[in-house]
Amino acid sequence: MIAMSNEIYLNPYIWSPPAKKANDQKPVQQDISFDDVLKSKLDVKLSKHAEQRIKDRNINLTGDDADKLNQAVARAQAKGIKSSLILMQDKAFIVSVSSNTIITAVDKQHLADSIFTNIDGAVII
Repeated sequence: MIAMSNEIYLNPYIWSPPAKKANDQKPVQQDISFDDVLKSKLDVKLSKHAEQRIKDRNINLTGDDADKLNQAVARAQAKGIKSSLILMQDKAFIVSVSSNTIITAVDKQHLADSIFTNIDGAVII
């Protein structure tokens, strides 16, 4: 007498997976906004004002830019700066170092003839 087993052996040359039904499809990933990418790369927070300025002024930051910004804030913290101007290429950011928050962002067009007040240090990257 042969003992029956509950195991099923499939010949890989014959078996093929069942066709997927329309409702079996994985949900399509939604587009991730620039803000979401920026927030995920930045260790610092963005104030509402800074978020609005970034949108209004079409300030684009790459992942590398976000890393540089994080490093600049860390350098400012190491020097005991409370409120810093961070200059990066053709962009500027005012950062409350003590609260780890970007207060505002300025693009190249708005940098001309600008005066930055209430800062106690600057980091140029």
